[in-house]
Amino acid sequence: YKLFFKYELSNVEKQCVIYEKEIVTRFTFEPQSSGYNFGSDESLDKQYETSARDSLQQFINYLSGINLNYCINEN
Repeated sequence: YKLFFKYELSNVEKQCVIYEKEIVTRFTFEPQSSGYNFGSDESLDKQYETSARDSLQQFINYLSGINLNYCINEN
């Protein structure tokens, strides 16, 4: 699986974008059996949750060096 997360941080007062970032996460998943399997479905859901949480944490980490008063479309 390949998941794309696009994050955008905006300044509402200035009505501008401060930071944009696309983060791609990947994971593999092989069901334990063919057909419907509750355990496999739960495991796949956990993989999605983990990928989403990890991408959000990456985005937050990228923000540590960003000037939140500067809009990317300002000259």
